[in-house]
Amino acid sequence: MFLKNLNANLLDSFVVIYAYDTIICLCFQGVGKAISIDKMLEAGCKVKIWIADWFAMLNNKMGGNLDQIRTVGLYMIEIWKALGMNLKGVEFLWASEEIDNRGNEYWPLVIDIAHKTSFKRIIRYISNHLDCMLRTL
Repeated sequence: MFLKNLNANLLDSFVVIYAYDTIICLCFQGVGKAISIDKMLEAGCKVKIWIADWFAMLNNKMGGNLDQIRTVGLYMIEIWKALGMNLKGVEFLWASEEIDNRGNEYWPLVIDIAHKTSFKRIIRYISNHLDCMLRTL
């Protein structure tokens, strides 16, 4: 409802980015995402789906085999099609391709974050956010 009431000019510039690492539960989560994305498209949003294949590989999904991970990502797209998800207005981005094509932007940012962040700070951040999430359940 909220999206339908937004100014049409604002909605034209609205880009929704949804990321997944190719190995997700297809039962409810996949169906739910298809419904959500269709509603966003109906409201006039542009949707980019970031397929985090490199990150799935780093997490050793599918034994870390990037080709198998990519195949699973392509299956997910086919499943969304079979569910009737509207793919007009959806752009699929593969992390491996984006990082390869824009490595001059990506890697300096990774190094900058690694340089400015300690392991202790990351653990503190995760524990604070996890605690907050658990309190909302």
